[in-house]
Amino acid sequence: SPSKMPAYEEKLISPLSVRFAQDHIRTTFRDGRSLEECVSLVKAAPGYGPYDFILVPPFKRIEVARFRPARGVAEGEHWFTVDNRRLYVLQKAASAYWPQTVGVLVDAFHSDPGEIARKYSSTSCGRMVSLSAKSDVGPFVVWNWQSTVRPSMGPGPVKPEERRVIELIYNEDLAAVGFLTTTMAAAANSSLLGGGIVAGGNGKVKSGVQSKALFGDMTEDGRRKGKGKG
Repeated sequence: SPSKMPAYEEKLISPLSVRFAQDHIRTTFRDGRSLEECVSLVKAAPGYGPYDFILVPPFKRIEVARFRPARGVAEGEHWFTVDNRRLYVLQKAASAYWPQTVGVLVDAFHSDPGEIARKYSSTSCGRMVSLSAKSDVGPFVVWNWQSTVRPSMGPGPVKPEERRVIELIYNEDLAAVGFLTTTMAAAANSSLLGGGIVAGGNGKVKSGVQSKALFGDMTEDGRRKGKGKG
């Protein structure tokens, strides 16, 4: 019943803080529009708060929810969406502004209404998605914004001009969990700046982790081998 539906709120968040629920998407929307065409139609309004720009897409808001995948026990909760094609458009548009900070208005659920759990198929914990003209039929193009903005993708200290945007994305990823204290936020920021300490998905501080904590293993060897259904 509607009274039992999880509460949601309108929220500004970086599209780069949201993950894909599925492994594969088609290169067109159901109405035939190309995803790439929609990327070119995304506008950028003046930003406020921590965001330099606010994206204004040519489609309705995406829905995001806190979700912890059953696979990959090392992973904690993250923001996920089943609006995978719209997220791709938003991430590609946002990546063009890197290292400036970009936000977009979403409908945010603080727990999964159930749709993500039903449709979840990602083998990369939502960090990447493959695209093709037909479902599960190549040729495939693999998208992950991390490789787009940081082609080398090696662990280690980030560039000075990247610090603010990476801190924003990392803190957005953890903030809704409810355990991001000031001390832990400082520890996370220290990691992103090469300090080697990071707040883990279970709320515990882990050592020896640098910027790879945010970007994950996105080298060619780290990419998944299979293609899931989208």
